[in-house]
Amino acid sequence: MKKGLRRFTLLLTVMMLVSLLAACGGSNNNSPGSTNSDSSANTGGSSGNGGGELEKDTITALLPPVSANYQARFSDMEKEFNELYPHLTLKIEPASWEDMT
Repeated sequence: MKKGLRRFTLLLTVMMLVSLLAACGGSNNNSPGSTNSDSSANTGGSSGNGGGELEKDTITALLPPVSANYQARFSDMEKEFNELYPHLTLKIEPASWEDMT
């Protein structure tokens, strides 16, 4: 009986390790420019949005106060974000902690 339990425990451990490795492995598509997996969309081919450029879009963020002068930096944060991602427009709206629930 102990031998069967030991084999079952070993099998279960191996299965857990394999599933852990399978879940943690994968392609490295976390960069901002790698959202399109179709290569013709990035080169301006027939599929995509015409010129190969990304569509303009706006992101609105509700940010509550974290420190005394945190909300005073919102305009600087917007400028920095818009320089990094010119196809996106960031709009930050101040919010209270009650708005976040």
